[in-house]
Amino acid sequence: QGASRTMFLPASMQKIETAEKRRTITPEDHPMFPAETKQMLEKLASSTTDEYFTSSRGLRLFTRTMTPTDPPRGAILICHGYGDHLRWFLCDTMVKFVEAGFVVTGLEMEGHGWSDGNIAMLDNFELALQDVFEYLKHMQKKFSELRWLIFGESMGGMVAIRASIEAQKQGWEGEPVHGAILQAPMCTIAPEMKPSEFMVGALRVLSHIIPSVPMVPSDISVEKMIRRPDMLAVGKANPLCYVGLPRLATARELYDATLKLDSEMEQMKTPFLVLHGSADVITNIEGSRALHARAGCSPEKKTIKVYEDAWHALTSGEPEPVNGEVWRDILEWAQANV
Repeated sequence: QGASRTMFLPASMQKIETAEKRRTITPEDHPMFPAETKQMLEKLASSTTDEYFTSSRGLRLFTRTMTPTDPPRGAILICHGYGDHLRWFLCDTMVKFVEAGFVVTGLEMEGHGWSDGNIAMLDNFELALQDVFEYLKHMQKKFSELRWLIFGESMGGMVAIRASIEAQKQGWEGEPVHGAILQAPMCTIAPEMKPSEFMVGALRVLSHIIPSVPMVPSDISVEKMIRRPDMLAVGKANPLCYVGLPRLATARELYDATLKLDSEMEQMKTPFLVLHGSADVITNIEGSRALHARAGCSPEKKTIKVYEDAWHALTSGEPEPVNGEVWRDILEWAQANV
């Protein structure tokens, strides 16, 4: 099992396999890092805090918090997607929220970015979610005077939904989640993509024998996420992004997580905005439609926006006028819900 951590990964992936290796790479120093975003980060350097949050299970998880110069209108927790991290395209997302007057913070989940764990290895998704819940509570105490929203993209959208539901279940004091912004969330598996019972059974057996081996067939690629050519080149250069096949344990956990979310959609009572591209082939748009139809909040508190012909990376990979429209919808909704 120890050997399986690296021997099945391509050389490019072995360079970022462990947290120790990933922490030697500073994404913002990469020549392909967007110059405009870098300038804004330098401008906001004095109000940006990078630090590690230690979860109750002892994991050191990288976090970034940015505060606006004027009194903040609210706070937003950022949840990244599978294989991603906070310090590439999500830098621009955080900057846009800060410019709009929000305190914005994010945590890199286990096995992602500079956080502990082997790259893209999630052998217990519920524990990884618990890390996010703990961090949200921690930050809510720190900024207790502010109303909190959660922004999540792809897998992070599922995390945002589950965090909202968990807050209701646990009865957190202060109602810390006042709204969720969900970009192309991973909600359900499309019927045509559902594996057979035999395949699921095989996955469960193998994932307990060789959990970290990356061998699950997958069509996920940056080329299918980003429609804008110049941003595709930037996306492909992302130095901390995982591009290998899903690990067996991770695939099992994400599969089970979508089943759990599908069974809990009616419990989603937090107001939300869900955004999806009609041509997204990474996450199933029907999952977003199902969430909008089934969520337990009143009709006026749930909004769905579908962008014709748009792909997966709505906030960073779409050409104009779609990109501008997406950000107008996000910021207007965020400002109205704090």
